[in-house]
Amino acid sequence: MIDYSFPNRRLTLLGNRFQGREPNHDFIKSYEQKLTTKMDGFDLLLSKQPYTAGSQLTLPDLFFLPYGQGITQLGYDYLTSETKWPNVARWWKDASSREAWIAFKDGIPTIGIPT
Repeated sequence: MIDYSFPNRRLTLLGNRFQGREPNHDFIKSYEQKLTTKMDGFDLLLSKQPYTAGSQLTLPDLFFLPYGQGITQLGYDYLTSETKWPNVARWWKDASSREAWIAFKDGIPTIGIPT
């Protein structure tokens, strides 16, 4: 079963960062174990096929791009770690380096997270 609540969790984290407050580290830690387990499963899936739904880039792959971009901007390596999840990193590099995505994401203002 797919957990569609992740975007809401991301918004909670980003909301704190947008408002100049420290992220809720207890909140983050409580979901890191769940996310790690899901990433293990995602990496296993992508070890058998190049994209989330098979051999071609499809809507499910595109669904992840904005969320993945946000996670990456926050400094998390869930999608880029070639040692933890090499198949996810390969998939992310391919999906996020598409010319259309680059043109689209560069036209959107950055999320303005204080560093």
